[in-house]
Amino acid sequence: MSNIVGVDGVTPEYFMKIHVELKKGREPKKFTIDMAEQLEIDKNDLRGELLKQASNYGFISVCCEMSIAKRDRLEHELEKLRSETYFRLKGGEYAELYEGRVTEKALPNAVELDEQVKAKTEEFLNAKKQAGMLMACKSSLEQRRNMLMSINASMRKEWEDTQ
Repeated sequence: MSNIVGVDGVTPEYFMKIHVELKKGREPKKFTIDMAEQLEIDKNDLRGELLKQASNYGFISVCCEMSIAKRDRLEHELEKLRSETYFRLKGGEYAELYEGRVTEKALPNAVELDEQVKAKTEEFLNAKKQAGMLMACKSSLEQRRNMLMSINASMRKEWEDTQ
């Protein structure tokens, strides 16, 4: 691919493989989407590329929507957990944990230090990253579709000009 340095010193190749985990029923489904492979266009088999574009786009779109729903659900769960933790700590547990009286200024920090809140925050951030990457994949496939249509039109024009 390239030797361009991306975010935090990570090269673009790192971002081309997207690890997806979605729940289907009770079993989590894990798979990897290789975007370099998804975006590649074989000009010698344009018909095949056009045919697989729709199914690739559909698959990524469904994964994207499921991932967004997961992100949104986790965001809601995180906010609920933060509220519950806030009131639990305010109700007296804060004084026991931190050997002092409850101050409104310190309470939000104590909420963020709670182990359950930290774990749920990490889970939410991972889901947010996955949803963002899948939205970028979906956008890339939309650009690929436009390129396929443009290549197809150019090749048809060239063919018509030779006739």
